[in-house]
Amino acid sequence: MGLQILDGRGRGYLASVDTDNKLRTLATSETRMAYESAIKRTAYIWTASLDLGADKNVMWLRNDSTDDFLSIYSVVMYASAATNVEFYVGSGNTVGGTVVTGINLHVGSGDVAKATCRHTNTNVDAGAGMTLMATAKVGVSGEEQVDFDGALILDYNHELALNVITDIALITINIIGYFHPINS
Repeated sequence: MGLQILDGRGRGYLASVDTDNKLRTLATSETRMAYESAIKRTAYIWTASLDLGADKNVMWLRNDSTDDFLSIYSVVMYASAATNVEFYVGSGNTVGGTVVTGINLHVGSGDVAKATCRHTNTNVDAGAGMTLMATAKVGVSGEEQVDFDGALILDYNHELALNVITDIALITINIIGYFHPINS
């Protein structure tokens, strides 16, 4: 018997070739978010539903990891009335507001997000000390999703703040993201 290709996991499987002497393989494709959740267990969601006044901070998220970037995959928003939501980025703001715990999307993993998240953080209300990056309009009783596909990256101690412009009865914000090593 000639050269043999083993499965690499020690289960004793061998690779085989077809009648054209070609090795057949199967590839699986998945989103980066699914990979980070299933394999790395580093995908999280931060959620808050609030009744706020006008021009208030809805959600503030800071990356506390010195080893990992925090990549924002998407932000999903629902509002009971039409409003604009401002997206600010920055660093160095003081923690304030009510704790929002990041939930690991790999349910049962027990891993904790290396981030600080708050809602109604008056220290970043209206983007104090931050740079306006974007504005999204949420329609009447509508949902708006802003997809970053992981391209919005928070380095250590960098922050994302979302501020609602209009006084509305209810706004729900979901920030979805994942951590990945700085040097990868």
